[in-house]
Amino acid sequence: MIKLLSATAAITLGAGIAVAQTTTETPEAAVGTGIGADVSVMAKAQRDGESRGIGAEVSAMAQARNAVRAEQRGDDVAEDAEDGTETRGKAALAADVAAARGENRAVRGNAGAVADLRAARTGAADARATGTAARESAASVRTAAMDARANASAVRDAAKAIRETVQAVRPGRGG
Repeated sequence: MIKLLSATAAITLGAGIAVAQTTTETPEAAVGTGIGADVSVMAKAQRDGESRGIGAEVSAMAQARNAVRAEQRGDDVAEDAEDGTETRGKAALAADVAAARGENRAVRGNAGAVADLRAARTGAADARATGTAARESAASVRTAAMDARANASAVRDAAKAIRETVQAVRPGRGG
């Protein structure tokens, strides 16, 4: 019984493979698999030698697919009159690309906004350097002022000592 089942299964499997190999799908049956699968099916269907080349059919399929995709993206549609919304067409997208390329060239050439940014950064760095130099200068001025105060205090102390010495030496002051 087991041998009979395995033989039946083998025959069924072999027949299924043979049927799968001999059936030809049309491009409409392979919609979700992409244009490559469609071309493959068409090429297999034309192996008989009657028709040579599928280039025209493939080109037509590719153009139809691209038209559907363009319609889904909204290409070539300037304005929808019903609701007043505007969609971008190929010309507008091409203008955006050209503008972006110009901005990229400006970045590479250090021009435009990039040059302004670099100049601002350089100005900020110069301002920081000037600020640092001013702080160092202020610190040296403070140090000089403290030295001047210390010298003035020493001069006052010396003058006081001289006054006391002069008063002690004066006649009639107990000296």
